[in-house]
Amino acid sequence: MIVVNGVSTMMQDGLNTVINEYHQAITEAEELWKETVERAQGIGMDLSYEEVIGALASGGATQANIVGEPTAFYEQRIASAKQMLEEYTTLITEIQTSIDQQLAKDQQLAKDIQF
Repeated sequence: MIVVNGVSTMMQDGLNTVINEYHQAITEAEELWKETVERAQGIGMDLSYEEVIGALASGGATQANIVGEPTAFYEQRIASAKQMLEEYTTLITEIQTSIDQQLAKDQQLAKDIQF
């Protein structure tokens, strides 16, 4: 049980760390887009917002490829990590249930042997 609980804690901590890093990457992508637009507006001060966005897009910098695509990728990874965590939690629960059942059988057998 000690080993199972220890491994469970390590797995949960590791997956939670990965999930947090993916969330941080999404935040960084959003900040990068915001910063890119702000810098472009600073350079093209005579351009409207739409013209700045159009100029960025003509250079390949769009919100979709700076924020949208990475966010979709990270959200997919987050979902996979959460699914893995759920599956692992289920496995740990099954192992703990089996250990508890075996302990109950052993205790009953010990009682039966004593009499």
